[in-house]
Amino acid sequence: AYILGKNEQIAFAAGQFYQTPEYQLLRYNTDLQFERATHYMINYQRIRDGFTFRAEVYHKRYAQLAKTPPGGGPASSNGRGYASGIDLFFRDLKTIRNGDYWISYSYLDTKRDYRDFPGLATPTFAARHNASIVYKQWFPGLNTAFGATYSFQSPRPYNDPNRPGFNQMRTPAYHDLSINASYLTNLWGNFTILYVSATNLPGFEQVYGYQFGEEAGADGTFPSRAITPPARHFLFVGLFVNFGKRYRASETTKEDL
Repeated sequence: AYILGKNEQIAFAAGQFYQTPEYQLLRYNTDLQFERATHYMINYQRIRDGFTFRAEVYHKRYAQLAKTPPGGGPASSNGRGYASGIDLFFRDLKTIRNGDYWISYSYLDTKRDYRDFPGLATPTFAARHNASIVYKQWFPGLNTAFGATYSFQSPRPYNDPNRPGFNQMRTPAYHDLSINASYLTNLWGNFTILYVSATNLPGFEQVYGYQFGEEAGADGTFPSRAITPPARHFLFVGLFVNFGKRYRASETTKEDL
């Protein structure tokens, strides 16, 4: 790391990491090599007067990934892949009195040729864009903090056996707006938090992917269904008691929440 000033620095890191292939694959080929990932990363950070900014650029190379042949059979260590991206983070503790918000964004470009992939392709778990905005407001007179979080994820790939190609289709974009509230008090002399949260307030349709039947129907196509949450909204209410510790409103700030 190199210190640029009192409140900022830049850092570079590189490393090589190894992972054991999945146990089920090792059962049929004990000669599989460790899966290897080589990382390169540059990070910049500045913290000053209640503001935080952080940026990170990275590149990863994957080698010796476990790969299974198209017709089945023991896996080999011929898989490969890469991932390049950027992560941005900004936090503001100063502008809004008793308020705190942060914004994060990440960009990812990745492809892998592993498992049963026919070639280099973007995995189903990888979204190119991810972003979130989090806001918290502390009301000292009410001993209560309110918060809201908006999350976005760009469409992710999935494989449709009814179409040519591999992982050629995209899910709808993911959106979520959730809220929460925390009330701080004492219960029988013990620090207590009453916490309430609700997810997906607008009722966005959230599709994680699609599941296809193993056999084609009479019309020659594979039936499918969307993979979604069991409910559009979730409500959580929790009571947390910290025995042996007492809540003192005068000692609590927004940074403690």
